[in-house]
Amino acid sequence: MNNFFKKALTKLNKLSNEEKTKFIEQIYKKIEIYDGIFASINEGIIVLDKQNNIIYSNKILYQILALTSKLKIEILDDIQIPILINLIKELVRTEDKIIGLEVPISSSIYIKISFMPYVKEKKLEGNIILIEDIKEKK
Repeated sequence: MNNFFKKALTKLNKLSNEEKTKFIEQIYKKIEIYDGIFASINEGIIVLDKQNNIIYSNKILYQILALTSKLKIEILDDIQIPILINLIKELVRTEDKIIGLEVPISSSIYIKISFMPYVKEKKLEGNIILIEDIKEKK
């Protein structure tokens, strides 16, 4: 499927209207699949680019961290939870891969965090952070 997109992009100006419509429909279907997958995950997700800008976060992240859904998080400091921001910045700095580190954020927020590189075509593109709500388990 990805080869189709690469080829179509290089030949976009040569495609017929029907082919362009098919191309857009396939992109839309792919996006719907990814949206469904990410909506089904019960962990908060943050994806950082190489400059540590937040390029993706899911809705459950807001629930886990008790953030208002109106808050638009684009950079780490937007999260407004100093202990979590400092931890993520330290993990980025040291390039450590962490799986299942339990962290008390506040008296009402207790999380398990996993931190791993975001690699695309064998090149480091940023980092992926998974955040699980574990207050019920404590």
